[in-house]
Amino acid sequence: MRGGGAGGGTAWRGGCGGAAAAGRGEAERYSRLDAELHVAIARAGGNPLYLHMVQSIRTAMQEASLRGMQLRVGREEIAAVQQMHEAIVGRIAARDSDGAFREMKRHMQMATEAFRRG
Repeated sequence: MRGGGAGGGTAWRGGCGGAAAAGRGEAERYSRLDAELHVAIARAGGNPLYLHMVQSIRTAMQEASLRGMQLRVGREEIAAVQQMHEAIVGRIAARDSDGAFREMKRHMQMATEAFRRG
């Protein structure tokens, strides 16, 4: 993946930790951090068009994340989402685009299922 930059793994992991702390009861803050993470992932991909698209739907992503957090009432589900975020970031930091794709696909499948239940 392009655009990660030196030391990117540390910054990514720090962002994940902030999202985890927010996920323990601060759904609005978590949804904001979640949207920021998705924008950072798009930026790391190095595709300016994709970054622009993600930035243009940022508010919608934040609202969807907030709704998702409201649907995931159990700590286990919130923890699972956070583990997925960390797995995605880990694959990106390792420059493993295939692994990052698989982790993101798994994450999106879980999100889709949560919305179907809600």
